[in-house]
Amino acid sequence: MLDALKSEFHSHTMADETTTVTVSTETWKRLTLRKDPGDSFDDVITELLDEVEEGDED
Repeated sequence: MLDALKSEFHSHTMADETTTVTVSTETWKRLTLRKDPGDSFDDVITELLDEVEEGDED
């Protein structure tokens, strides 16, 4: 029961911690091409940022 409550709370909290980012239609298309089934745009952007940050460390 406690795990279910934690999961519900986490999901609710994550939904509250979002914002809207406006991108061009071309950028939206490019991001969409990088999505795997079940991925969100947040997943795609996070992965891209991680790759850039890893490259900065070199």
